[in-house]
Amino acid sequence: RAGRKMVRDRLSWGECEPAPGKFNWRQYMTNATLLSERGIQLSGMYHDAPKWAKTNTTHLPGDLVATYRFAKKLAETFRGKMAVWEFWNEQDLSPVFGSAPWKFTALQKAAYLGCKAGDPDTPVSAGSFSLYPVGDGMISGQMFAGDMAEYCDLFNYHIYAPLREYPAIFDGIRRFLREELQHDMPIWVTEYGTHAEGNATEKGISPGTPSLNAEQEMLWSEFLPKAAILLQQNGVTRSFAFVLRRHIEQNGLK
Repeated sequence: RAGRKMVRDRLSWGECEPAPGKFNWRQYMTNATLLSERGIQLSGMYHDAPKWAKTNTTHLPGDLVATYRFAKKLAETFRGKMAVWEFWNEQDLSPVFGSAPWKFTALQKAAYLGCKAGDPDTPVSAGSFSLYPVGDGMISGQMFAGDMAEYCDLFNYHIYAPLREYPAIFDGIRRFLREELQHDMPIWVTEYGTHAEGNATEKGISPGTPSLNAEQEMLWSEFLPKAAILLQQNGVTRSFAFVLRRHIEQNGLK
């Protein structure tokens, strides 16, 4: 009814493979099947490595072979229901990252090769970046210095900056891709939102949860179409507002 052609879902590796080789696709397969039946594609992001795949690591998986095998099984199992796979979410932020950049580059390569082995026709995104600037001197630049551009089909970015900063940010991203990477991959924004509404001020429908007031809701209603149009104007191929459903963040402030 809303005219949506694609949505983004977040899959937990730890939930789906709690023990090596033991798979339970849970609500993620239910979601993918119901959406696929209605002609809606998915951008499937997955993260949250199971404990058994963490070798001397706290957040990222340490086992490259396990990373490859899970990606392959994932792509095989969901083939035909996915428009793109995203390996990890905001890996340039601490503590999600919390490791040497080359370690994530190795994992991106393993995940990419696994996804392509399981489903060669579905694109694989770089894990979503969220810091700006990108490129030389930043974690993103250090990751791509290890030839990560050869192991992703599109550049993925999350933006919560003011609208007035969009042109400079995406000019910088395009310059990084073109000049530093010598690559012309598409740019996707798999999360965009705003902090302009401030803290939620109203009591929510559930005890202890907040809600936006009418003025804050109107600010969001103004922001969403402006952001979508600006992203398209600045060369973004596809963008996803964060988030359609009601979602409590920042310890109940947002």
